[in-house]
Amino acid sequence: MRWRPAMKKKVPDSGKKDTSPISMSLVPTLLLLIPAGLPRICPAVGVVGHASAMKRQISLQSEVNAADQHLSTIKAHLSSTFELKKYFKAGSYSRGTFISGKSDVDVFAVISRDEARHGGNYVTSDTVLDNFRRELEGRFRTTKVYQDIHAVVMEFANCKVDVVPAYFVGPNPKNWPLYNIPDVAGGWMKASPELHNAYLKQEGEKVPERSEGRRGC
Repeated sequence: MRWRPAMKKKVPDSGKKDTSPISMSLVPTLLLLIPAGLPRICPAVGVVGHASAMKRQISLQSEVNAADQHLSTIKAHLSSTFELKKYFKAGSYSRGTFISGKSDVDVFAVISRDEARHGGNYVTSDTVLDNFRRELEGRFRTTKVYQDIHAVVMEFANCKVDVVPAYFVGPNPKNWPLYNIPDVAGGWMKASPELHNAYLKQEGEKVPERSEGRRGC
C-alpha cells in the first residue's frame, strides 16, 4: 500500500477578520528582526509598561501640585505670626528626586534672629519648635501636626511636610549661607541646604546615566 501524507482539515472561513495588532505566534520572528544592540521588548509588554509609567508620572505630578499648595498656605500662616526672612524648599523635593509616597517634603522657614532670642540670649530650639507647632496646629485643625527632632511634621492626606525652623548665622568661607536649625539635644546646629544641593548636583553630573532610566515612582 502506498503511504499518503495526512491531509489537513480545512477550517471554514468564519468571515471575521483578525483584528489583533500582532499575532503572538509571530513575536519570536519579529524579535529576530530587531537589530543587534537594541532592546528586544515584546510590543504588548512595552505598551503596558508605558501606560504604567504614565500613570506613575501623573500620580507624582498630582502629589507635587498638592505639596506646592500646602507649602504656600503654610508660608502665609507663618508669615502672619513670625518675621520670616526666607522660606524655601530643601531635600529631595527641591532637587527633583522626590519619590511618590516615600519622600517627605522639607521646607526651611528662616526667622529673624530676634525671633530666636529672649532677654538677649538665644532660646532653645525646642521652644521655637513648640511655637511653630502651636501656630500650625491652630491653623490646620484637621491635619495631624506634631513636633519632631528637627522639624514640625504635618501629615496631610496626600503628602507629609517637614517644616524646619531656622535662623541665619552668616556665610561660610566659600560664601554659602549657613543657618542654625534644631539639633537632637534641644540646641542648635549649623546647616547649609543650598551648599548640600550644589554638592549633590555636582556629584550627580559626574555619574553617567544608567540605561534603565531614573528610579522613581
